[in-house]
Amino acid sequence: MVTNGTAAQAPATAPPAAVLAAALFTMVVWGSTPMMTKVVVGVIPALNAAVWRTILAGLVGVLFILALRVRPPRGRTNLALLLASAVFGFVGFTLLFSYGVQRTSASHAALIIASAPVFTGIIGALFERRWPGGRWWIGCAIALAGETLLIGSRFGGGAGATVAGDLLVLAACLSAAVTYVTGAWLSRTYPAFHTILWSTALGAVLIVPLLLARPGLLAIDVIPVTAWAALFYLAAGASVIGYAVWAWALSRGDFARTGATQFVQPVIAVAFAIVFLNEPVTWALAASAVIIMAGIILANTSR
Repeated sequence: MVTNGTAAQAPATAPPAAVLAAALFTMVVWGSTPMMTKVVVGVIPALNAAVWRTILAGLVGVLFILALRVRPPRGRTNLALLLASAVFGFVGFTLLFSYGVQRTSASHAALIIASAPVFTGIIGALFERRWPGGRWWIGCAIALAGETLLIGSRFGGGAGATVAGDLLVLAACLSAAVTYVTGAWLSRTYPAFHTILWSTALGAVLIVPLLLARPGLLAIDVIPVTAWAALFYLAAGASVIGYAVWAWALSRGDFARTGATQFVQPVIAVAFAIVFLNEPVTWALAASAVIIMAGIILANTSR
C-alpha cells in the first residue's frame, strides 16, 4: 500500500468532458485577470497590488483550512511540491504579473499568456518523463500561429506596452506553469482544493516580510474601494477557486492536452476588452480565434 508522501500513486481520471469543462471554466476566470489587474495597478503601485492579492488569498485559504480542518500533506516530497507551488504561484507569479501589467498593456499581457500551455506541457512532461505526441506540438504551433496573427494585426503596437513589461509577463507565465504542474502533481495524492488552500496560506506567510521591509504597504486606507473589490476577486476567484479547479483538471487529465486549453485564455481576455472597454471586433480577431480554437481541439485530441 502506498502511503501519502512516500510514492506517487497512479493518477485518478475523470470523464474528458468534465476535465475540459473545468479547464475552460478556469480560463474564463483567469481571462479577466489582465483587465482586473490593470484596474488595480492603475491606482496603486504594483508591489502593493501583488502583496495584498497574495495576503487576501492566504486569508481566504486559512479560513477554509480552519473551517474544514484541513491537514497539510505528509512526506518531504509532498511538502517540497507544496512549497514550490506557493513560491512560484502565489509569490513569484503575483509579483511578476503585477509589475508586468503595470509596464505593458492589458491586451499584450492577455496575449503573452499564450506561452503558458507550452511551459505547462514541457514542465509536465519532465515530471512524467514522457514527451507529448506530434499532434500536441502541431496543435500548439497552430494555436501560436493564431496568437501571432492576433498580435501582429491588432495589438502589435498596443498603447503603453513595453518590452520590459512583456518580458515580466512572460516570466510570470513560466512561474505559473511551474505551480500548475507541482500543484497538480501533489493533487494526485492529496486533494486539489486542499493543495491550493495550503499553497495560498504558505504564499501569504512568505510574502509577509515585505510588509516589514516596506511599512508603506500597510497604508491600506489609500487603496480605493474599487481596487479592494478587484483585489478580492483576483485573490478569491483567480487565485483560490481558479487554481483549485485548474489543479483538479490537470490531475485528472493529461498535462499537455489539458494545458493546451490555456490558448483560449487570451481570446477570452480580449473578449472582456471588447465588452467592457468597447474595443472593436476586427477580422484579425475573428480569424485568430478560429485558428486558436482549432489548435486547442487538435492538441486535446492528441494521443
